[in-house]
Amino acid sequence: MKRDKTNKSNKTAPTKPRKVNPYKRIEKCTKWIEECPNSPSAYFERARYKYQLGDWEGALSDFDAGLLIRPDDESSLNSRGIVKSDMGDQLGAIDDYDKVIALVPECKEAWHNRGIANFETGNVQEAIMDYTTAIEIDPYYRDAFFGRAIAKSRQGDYHGAIEDYDEVIYLEPEFARAWYFRALDKFMLEDNQGAIDDYDNALDIDPDLTEIYYNRALAKNHVFDYRGALEDHTLAIKLDPEFILAYLNRAVTRFDMFDLEGALADNLKALEIEPENVYAHIGIGVIKSEMGEFREAYDAFCRAITLEPRHARAYLLRGVLQIDRGYRETGRKDLLYAASLGLKEAYDILNDD
Repeated sequence: MKRDKTNKSNKTAPTKPRKVNPYKRIEKCTKWIEECPNSPSAYFERARYKYQLGDWEGALSDFDAGLLIRPDDESSLNSRGIVKSDMGDQLGAIDDYDKVIALVPECKEAWHNRGIANFETGNVQEAIMDYTTAIEIDPYYRDAFFGRAIAKSRQGDYHGAIEDYDEVIYLEPEFARAWYFRALDKFMLEDNQGAIDDYDNALDIDPDLTEIYYNRALAKNHVFDYRGALEDHTLAIKLDPEFILAYLNRAVTRFDMFDLEGALADNLKALEIEPENVYAHIGIGVIKSEMGEFREAYDAFCRAITLEPRHARAYLLRGVLQIDRGYRETGRKDLLYAASLGLKEAYDILNDD
């Protein structure tokens, strides 16, 4: 049982495989155990079928029983590690993968799986080292490149992550998530058009990756394709009417298109979904200020600050509004507080005032 959280594509089998009923297999394994209680293979087989059915506790119990009889079975140790990892016991999983690696140092799956467990525990550098060892064992190991790319991205090494996604795409051009994740890292490097191209490729391969529409909209907004961004945000909302980030960012797009009423409506919809959303209140403040409704703008910024008392941008916007309306002293206090929270833009405005 190999570890794979990466949407692995199906391979064409030379002959049509016979369909297996896992429930019947479990029954047969149970009878096998009754007849031969000291057979580790019976426990291991039943564990695998239980795992297929989502009975992780039952699978773990059977792997434990089988490994008491045959403690050095590397395949079952690896499989038990997967079960433990899926159950959130990453340290227990790592312990099992360590045993596999000690028994069979060239087992690429164990290195790869330990990489996943290390990543899940926050040991990102250790995960990268594990994935790298798996790649050294098998230079064509797609899943290890993919895992290492995700880990590099977590560290902020977007260039390194993109290089690994390049390898994944070379090895499997139809792997939609590799295109999608590479697009996310290109966006972080401000290669917005490159990100859009990758999003397009991912959707061509797998139109069900609906989260792409929202992310592609962000990239389109950055290349000033506001109409395209509006269409993508609207698609994302159609697919998930409670997608609050899509409403908030569609509001930004509509604001950039000078559709203030539409932008206001999106922020108000976001507040219907989440009444205490700070960014929706800030958005309303910005729009109301643009509309000349300064009292409402001030109140919106105040609500944002009440909800998040250390939100630097809310103080900055309220401060600028007050200075523009002639309340220089209180406005500067807001800007000074925003600056104290580390917002460089507030320093610049204070220096220019």
